[in-house]
Amino acid sequence: MTCAACGGGIAQVSGKSGAYYGGLAAAKRACDNRLLVRRSLVERLVLGAVRDRLSDATEVKRILAKVEEAVEAQRSDLPETIRLKEAELASEERRVANFVEFVGEGRGSRALGQALLAAERRVEELSEDLRGLRSTREKVFRAPPIEWIRERLDQLQGVLVRNTTRSALLLRQVLGPIRLEPVAVDIGRPHYRAVTAIDTLALIETEPGSEGGEPGSNSLRWWRWRESNPRPRMTSRVFYGRSLR
Repeated sequence: MTCAACGGGIAQVSGKSGAYYGGLAAAKRACDNRLLVRRSLVERLVLGAVRDRLSDATEVKRILAKVEEAVEAQRSDLPETIRLKEAELASEERRVANFVEFVGEGRGSRALGQALLAAERRVEELSEDLRGLRSTREKVFRAPPIEWIRERLDQLQGVLVRNTTRSALLLRQVLGPIRLEPVAVDIGRPHYRAVTAIDTLALIETEPGSEGGEPGSNSLRWWRWRESNPRPRMTSRVFYGRSLR
């Protein structure tokens, strides 16, 4: 968790059974945000919000369909992008060859040497870009069927309710940093608003683990998305907020 006021970390700063979370920078008088919130409250509300989102397979399916559309749109530009990169690479390779020829003829200089090194670095960069683009051209992302998504979310829910080390690791994989925003109100006590993001692609990539049971249903057997489709080179995060009062 991070403090929205200063960007520093938020962690347990007091107590054991009645533990409170607070800003580490504030404890060192480096931040004015001195608001504390009970650890039990934070964990209950954040976990509850995650479980609520993981219960809606239809919403996850809708988001993944949008990712599929975006990947397809990105792929449509690849042929032209690759053509332009190949032309630039050929031009840089000719420059390198010319520089090498000048050096071989004894017409080298410090400036020429620096230009040669720069051209060689550019050739390496363009070659790496082209390898990535050509690899991406072969990748296709297809959103899984709703039956598969629903079963995967059920398995993830099963891991979360166990409150084990595995559930903590799972939360780190599917959540972004949790930003706590202090909220001052005219009536009532000040409180935090917790804002985080669920990585929708991680939901379907992350194996629930043996605690949640190995995939064995019909939907998981007849659809092997992970083996046949690499992760697209993009992320899909949907932002959610929850008040911690």
